[in-house]
Amino acid sequence: MDSFYSIFYTLLYKPLLKIYLGTDSRTRFDGFRLMISKGVFHPKFFFSTGYFYSFIQDLELTGVRFLEIGSGSGILSLLAKRKGAIVSAIDIDEKAVEDTRSNFSLNFTDLSNVTILK
Repeated sequence: MDSFYSIFYTLLYKPLLKIYLGTDSRTRFDGFRLMISKGVFHPKFFFSTGYFYSFIQDLELTGVRFLEIGSGSGILSLLAKRKGAIVSAIDIDEKAVEDTRSNFSLNFTDLSNVTILK
C-alpha cells in the first residue's frame, strides 16, 4: 500500500500541486477571502498554517500585539485581527506583502491597528 501512495504522490499529486501553485489563485479559508499570487506560500497546502491557525484560534488576543514574520498570504494575521489584536505582518517577498495588503482590504473595512511591512 505504501508504494501506491508513493506512486500517487509522485505521478499525480505533486505535478498537479506544482501547476496549481504556479498560478495566481483565489480561495477561501475559514470565511476569509484570499488572493494568492504565484510563488506565495499557500495556506491550504502546508501543515504549518493549519497548525498555527488552530493554536491562534484558542488565544484571547483583544488588544494584544501580534507579529507575523513571513506572512505570505497573511492568513494568521487576518485571524489575529478578527480576534482583536494589534497586527504587524512582515515578509521579504514583495508579492507576499502585496497579497497580505490585498487580503486585509478584501476582509476588513477598518484597517486601524494593522501594519504590513517589507
